[in-house]
Amino acid sequence: MALDKYLRTIRKISAEYQRNLVKQQTTATPEAMQNRFQPGDIVFWERDTSKPLPTKLNAPYRGPYEKLGQQRNIVMCKHLIMGTDPVPLHVERLQLHMGSKADAIQAALRDEDQFVIVRVTAYKVSVKKCTSMSFWVEYDDGDAMWGTYKPDLVAN
Repeated sequence: MALDKYLRTIRKISAEYQRNLVKQQTTATPEAMQNRFQPGDIVFWERDTSKPLPTKLNAPYRGPYEKLGQQRNIVMCKHLIMGTDPVPLHVERLQLHMGSKADAIQAALRDEDQFVIVRVTAYKVSVKKCTSMSFWVEYDDGDAMWGTYKPDLVAN
């Protein structure tokens, strides 16, 4: 009987602590800012401004990402091209993409150094050591070149 009383007290204290934590996290972000993105919106994620960019030419934003869902200040997104598992991003560091989905896909390809492959027409394997394989790959922009086997090439 005493154990049940203690458990109820602990649950009550825990629920109150969680409510206070949610209130504390959401007061810094106005309500309009919390709900400004809709599912399916395309957004860019701002890099951490307290850390320097890897190089001067790196963009301050990453992405684009597609919004899947949102809980308070946390927006669940997945990368438009890479299709990785959903990533939690904070709403204050997101910027809405103001263009077509085709433009966003092109930006995502450039951001991740991805290229559209038209076809693979030939391959070669080293007979002495079967550890490497190369493919003649033709890209959408007209380039063609030999490329070694990589998981990235197979995913295309």
